[in-house]
Amino acid sequence: MTVSAAVREEVLEHLRLPPARVHVVRNGVGPEFAPADPGTVRELRERLGLPSSYLLAVGVIEARKNLEVLLPLRAGGEVPPLVLAGRGGPGERALRRRASRLGMADRVRPVGYVGEADLPALYTGARALLMPSRYEGFGLPVLQALACGIPVICSRARALAEVAGAAALYCPPDDPGAWEAAVRRVLGNARLGARLAEAGRARAAEMTWAGAARKLARLLDGFASGEPASYRSGA
Repeated sequence: MTVSAAVREEVLEHLRLPPARVHVVRNGVGPEFAPADPGTVRELRERLGLPSSYLLAVGVIEARKNLEVLLPLRAGGEVPPLVLAGRGGPGERALRRRASRLGMADRVRPVGYVGEADLPALYTGARALLMPSRYEGFGLPVLQALACGIPVICSRARALAEVAGAAALYCPPDDPGAWEAAVRRVLGNARLGARLAEAGRARAAEMTWAGAARKLARLLDGFASGEPASYRSGA
């Protein structure tokens, strides 16, 4: 079992297993991932020293996350600072150096690891989630952000497109201009932002931990009986 159809194809390619033996049980979100109330968002913002308006990226800072493509987002106008939430990974030092060379050091705000209990408020307070990854096995921050009702802009990494479907805007991973245009489009168009938020919550409702548990139980029952179901795409 694996968490996405994208990874399933990699497993089949590299391990050469019979297709009927490899099943997808996607990750999910629980009911705690929903738009947080304004008071909770304000308390978290004050506790973490966040600006009143910010863009958000969530995850370990490493090369495959491709965060450097976001650094040229120009200051001023409607483009707020970028908050990075996640453990500082092997790419954090290089990212900070790059931001400093571009004169963007004050526009990038690493806040370190944020506990799961605080994530719904962190997502809710953001203007948009940005995820320019070159590779993901699933992309849980995308699903969490969709559930919290904020716009998502992500790369076309196969797993991210599988998770977000039509509920996100997509950009080429290595085109800074496309990322800036997408950000300005979302921030400057309230109707688009509202449409993405609504579509995101509907998409997230299709992928819950309860649903994942039911599918896992069905598969385990099949394995125990010696008659596991054949793989069905999207099942």
